[in-house]
Amino acid sequence: MIEAIGDDFASTIPLHRVGAFRRNVGARAAARLPAFLDALAMQAAMRRRILQTIPGITVIGDADYTRGTWPFFMVVMPTSAARDCALDQLWTAGVGVTRLFMHALPDYPYLQAHFGANDVPNARDFASRMLTISNSPWLLEKDFHRICSVIADAAAPSLRNSR
Repeated sequence: MIEAIGDDFASTIPLHRVGAFRRNVGARAAARLPAFLDALAMQAAMRRRILQTIPGITVIGDADYTRGTWPFFMVVMPTSAARDCALDQLWTAGVGVTRLFMHALPDYPYLQAHFGANDVPNARDFASRMLTISNSPWLLEKDFHRICSVIADAAAPSLRNSR
């Protein structure tokens, strides 16, 4: 059983044969993919610059000499309380903000056979403070700016308390 933020499903995922119609759709879509990925990367670069102006947060980027496809941004908040404050307002707002990790991998009981019960404080800290923001072309700019405003407000008390 795989458990992912309430989406629980079996680890055996069926693979179905793709019919001629869907293969045709895929072939036509593949021709548009490079332009779509370029547009998404340009949008991500603009949005990432905006996110990086918010004090107290860290926006995870590409490793040196790599280029991601940017379906979403990974944002690390200053505290888990700040992350929770932002999620309380954004998770159910329909703007593509969620958590990618509920726990560090060894903390999922069904994964302990693979990872053991290791002490992974950095992974636990990362999972407790990280949220994701969609970079979908359908995320309106006004909604993106609202997300940034909520995140800035949520991060601000943490900055005041650290002084």
